[in-house]
Amino acid sequence: MADTEGIVIETTDDLFLGGRLSILQPRSGHRSGIEAVLLGASCSAQPGETVLDIGSGVGVAGLIAGTLCPSAEITLVDIDQDAIRLASKNAPRNGFNAKCLAGDVTTSGALARLGLTPGFADHAIANPPFDPAARTQGSDNDGKRLAHSAPTELFDRWMRFAASAIRPAGTLTVIHRADELVHVLSAMGSRFGDLVVVPIQARPDTPATRILIRGHRDRRGDLKLMPPLVLHGASGNHFREDVDAVLRGRARIDMTTGTVASLET
Repeated sequence: MADTEGIVIETTDDLFLGGRLSILQPRSGHRSGIEAVLLGASCSAQPGETVLDIGSGVGVAGLIAGTLCPSAEITLVDIDQDAIRLASKNAPRNGFNAKCLAGDVTTSGALARLGLTPGFADHAIANPPFDPAARTQGSDNDGKRLAHSAPTELFDRWMRFAASAIRPAGTLTVIHRADELVHVLSAMGSRFGDLVVVPIQARPDTPATRILIRGHRDRRGDLKLMPPLVLHGASGNHFREDVDAVLRGRARIDMTTGTVASLET
């Protein structure tokens, strides 16, 4: 496909939430998958509230949050202009009137440059670059480097931006590497309280490789470490029944309990 500036981006059209979302993604480079689904499904937005997806890529997590909570207002922000061009197509083709903004959230004054008002968001979700830059220096895809790699200290700047965008007592939910937990707690803990951590394990007997962590802006409260979300059984590659329900849009992740909550009545 060619965007409005004539740049050709080869894409695939991928289904999420059991076909409820149809998402254009680059054929090569960074592509959203299960992590974006888990992040979007962990957002606790209510109808009429505003959700900010920081580092949105083509919009998967934010649009999933909006799909699971109809009438939520969605804002998507990413540094990658090609990703935001695709996000601006994905939103309307799935029935959303979302704001799709390109900008670097790690720079001073980013909120104002994006045209956003301090404290405008009820909730924010974030899927920051996981890997130190050295791990992906060999990638020849600029979008993939932007999505996957960043110096560790940039995470603190993401948290600063999130804190400026979220209303008092609003929530921030982040998915990150489990082995970065200490750094994540340090960066979030100075701005967000009542932190809840849900480890994500591939199998019951394997260490967690990812975490979901949620906090409330300017709120105090003890850190809570919840039971893990286990994706697969002890053998085989099938997703566990509760995880499959999340992937198909029939359930959300309740961060207050660390459990999967069905959306079906």
